[in-house]
Amino acid sequence: MKKKLLFYSLIFFGTFLIDRLTKLWALTILSSSPIPILPGLNLQLAWNRGVSWGLFSGAGRLGFYLLATIILLIIIFFSLHTFFEYKKNRFIGFELFVLAGALSNLLDRLLFGAVIDFIDCYAYHWHWPTFNIADAAIVIGIGGIIAKGLLWTDRVK
Repeated sequence: MKKKLLFYSLIFFGTFLIDRLTKLWALTILSSSPIPILPGLNLQLAWNRGVSWGLFSGAGRLGFYLLATIILLIIIFFSLHTFFEYKKNRFIGFELFVLAGALSNLLDRLLFGAVIDFIDCYAYHWHWPTFNIADAAIVIGIGGIIAKGLLWTDRVK
């Protein structure tokens, strides 16, 4: 039981800490100019005031508070879901990736009024929306939860 708790703590806090440190690095290093890594990959500071793909970025102050409140409520409900899954002795690693990423991005919103993004993937002139480690953790977590749900053998028929 202690090993499992340590493993889950490492997933959550490791993901959260890596995201926070890379965002701090991005704020410090990338504020002056982007860094090309490979063809199709730059590190470039961007601020996302909305949600995925910049949706709701022009919603104003009331929209910002409403969005932050909705995100916080989703995090609370998802935390409860994760706790109950843990109590049922189910694997919650993917849920912890989602929670760590969501909490780190919410912290950005509260501290800076926007989420710090810095990973810019592109092909020719088409750019994928700039993202961060927290976003990647959320996508991995959601993918894992979906896969787990499809493969879970004791589900009610």
